[in-house]
Amino acid sequence: MPRSPRTDIPGAVFHVTIRGIAKRSMFDDEEDVRFYKACLARAKRRGELNILAFSFLHSHVHLLVRSRGQLSSAFQRINGAYTRRFNRRRQRDGALQRGRFFSVLIEGTVYEQNVRAYIDENPVLAGLASTAVGYPWGSRLAVEQGRHRHWLEPSSPGPAVTCDAMRARAEWVGIRTKSKHPPHPIERVDDLRALPDQLLQRLLLADSELRFAPLMGPREVRSAIRRLRVERVLPADVPRFSWEDLEAGLLHEFSGLTMTQIAKLLGLSCTASSRRSCGRYRAALSASAEYRCLVLEVVELARAERGGV
Repeated sequence: MPRSPRTDIPGAVFHVTIRGIAKRSMFDDEEDVRFYKACLARAKRRGELNILAFSFLHSHVHLLVRSRGQLSSAFQRINGAYTRRFNRRRQRDGALQRGRFFSVLIEGTVYEQNVRAYIDENPVLAGLASTAVGYPWGSRLAVEQGRHRHWLEPSSPGPAVTCDAMRARAEWVGIRTKSKHPPHPIERVDDLRALPDQLLQRLLLADSELRFAPLMGPREVRSAIRRLRVERVLPADVPRFSWEDLEAGLLHEFSGLTMTQIAKLLGLSCTASSRRSCGRYRAALSASAEYRCLVLEVVELARAERGGV
């Protein structure tokens, strides 16, 4: 069966991941990383790609790139040149990468910031460094030190965020990247129709680009709910109010988690339980003004925790 054509839009930003075959190491030492960077720099000079961020781990590499309409051919050249040199150094032959490279179209500046955070924090989440800026094979350190300016073009920085908020972003993108069904950039926007126009506008933070990315990570949602459970009076007009239903609904609609992921995170027995919780959440959202105010409080608390993004 022929392969489906890869999405490629000139000027669009993509999260690209390349993994070693059979989980073997692709980058054994600094010399390997340096040569792959040289391949990226050549692609930049050829006008094929703009490189916004990178993170090299032993078994794979994460890249944030802006395509110039030659995404596939650019990485064919990059990975081909790297594999040939890798094999010559080790007197081996055969494939090095696992199939085609993986790419996801990034729509909206907030989504781009989330993915950038994931790329920067990936070595930290993997236990390879204590901070992103302390990881020698990541672009975060290169930017701090002013290196690779001739080919590395960091994406525009967003508002300052705390380390915990950055970590929450990274964990959210990690969950979605590992999902069998990565999020469509505009999925779940229709689910917000139950909200009054004024509240919906506030939830979208007066930024239309937020329609193309989840508003917050799961850690931020859960932390905000834990705080409110201690101090918040429960909505009087919602029979059988459940914090679990509220948490499930927000994790689905505002963090983009699947029913399976919600069930696992909340310790529910099955995905059907997640669906029932989300159904009760939507019903309460539609019927109760006080419940809608509670949702808004959670969103604003979560946004404050991620630095107001």
